[in-house]
Parts: sequence; C-alpha cells; structure tokens
Amino acid sequence: MEEIATRVGIAKGTVYLHFASKEALVAALVTRDMELFLEEFEGLLASEQTARAKLEALLKSMYTGLRRKRIQFLSSVTNGRDIRCLLPEHSNRIHELWMQLASKAAGILEEGKAAGEFKVTLPTKTMLVALFSLSSAHVLERLSLEDDIPPEEFVRYRETIFFDGIIA
Repeated sequence: MEEIATRVGIAKGTVYLHFASKEALVAALVTRDMELFLEEFEGLLASEQTARAKLEALLKSMYTGLRRKRIQFLSSVTNGRDIRCLLPEHSNRIHELWMQLASKAAGILEEGKAAGEFKVTLPTKTMLVALFSLSSAHVLERLSLEDDIPPEEFVRYRETIFFDGIIA
C-alpha cells in the first residue's frame, strides 16, 4: 500500500480511505479489469466475423501486449484458491464476471456449431474448458519463460491446436 501511495503521490492513509485492505484493492483491480474486458468482448460479439474469427480475436486480445500481463494476473486471482479465501466478500462478483465471460464464449461456440464451423458432436462445455485450458495464463507463462516462445507465437500455436487439432 505504501508503494502504491508513493507512486500515486498521496499518503498511505489516503489509500486506506478508499480500500480497507490490500485484499480489497486487489479485488477492486480484478473487478475493474474483468468489467473492462467484458465491455471489449461485447464489441467483438457484435462484429460480423465468423465464430472462429471472433474466438481468434478474443485470444489474441487476451494474450498479446499489455493485456497479457493483466490476464495472467486475473487468471491467477480467479483460479487461485488462496486468493479466493482472502477475498471472500468479493469472490461472488468476480465469479459472476467470470461466468459472464464463459457464457459469452460458449455462445460463440454455439454460433460456430450452428454455422457448421465447429463439430456439433462435441459438448459446448467441453470445448469451452479446452479453450480456457489452452488459454491458461500459467501455460503461457511457463512456455514463454521456459522455452522463450514469444506470446504472439504461442497464440498461433494455441489456435492451431484448438481449431485444427494435432493430427497431421
């Protein structure tokens, strides 16, 4: 909190006037970022692109540039059990926002099934879990740190695996 106050140029006590604790500050950041991301996602949903193009745009948006760092943070917060325990009063809102994102992504998958882009024999929930699993910030971080794979290249590999599979 002291570092934040110093960077902003205010007293530490002023930060505590707005946020009761470090956890409340983290929850506010997570909530704000998720709300902003969902707003951007709405614009993508309204586009005239194919379902695949929408998902590709979503994944590129999530995992390139500055957004990548924020998504890694959001993913670790929303998926980390310890964080959820630290933020119980905020976990309902964060979970609600996550479910909105999952619902919208499932809608794109359903749209793709209806248009013949995606296999109708695969349950949408299974496709959604696979998509989010391949999109895990932990996976991106591990690959980019250990194998020195640039995020843009990782995005292309992930899209290939998700959309085309691994069979030659």
